[in-house]
Amino acid sequence: MGPFEEILYQLGQKLDLNLYVDDNGVCELVGRHDVHVQLFYEHAPMVLTLASSIVEVPPGKYREILFLQALQSNASNYHMATLAYSSPNNMLVAFKNFMHPLDCEDLVGSMEVFIEFVHQWREAVLQGAPLPTGSFSR
Repeated sequence: MGPFEEILYQLGQKLDLNLYVDDNGVCELVGRHDVHVQLFYEHAPMVLTLASSIVEVPPGKYREILFLQALQSNASNYHMATLAYSSPNNMLVAFKNFMHPLDCEDLVGSMEVFIEFVHQWREAVLQGAPLPTGSFSR
């Protein structure tokens, strides 16, 4: 069993799920608020990445505000994940990297915070509301 499979095995035990790697080398989970999280592993430099598509980026002035707020979030002291733009899909995405070895308990907690982060950004954009700032907790 490789390092990624071992991480998924331990994580699956904690979450009471059967987790597996698909043909693309990705494991996808659906968390609270219907947030889809993909996990993938880079063998060099041994990094586990959580990634999620947040929402399609709307046209207009709100788009500019969204990108500005995303950059500010990336630079903040409460940096829970990195926000980025996926141009092929016109999507705002979030990702977070973890260096191996990982503590499974910490990973579960970080995933909960990541899912809440994605959810709050999605809801704000869909409602055209002010974008989230500050800390996120489980």
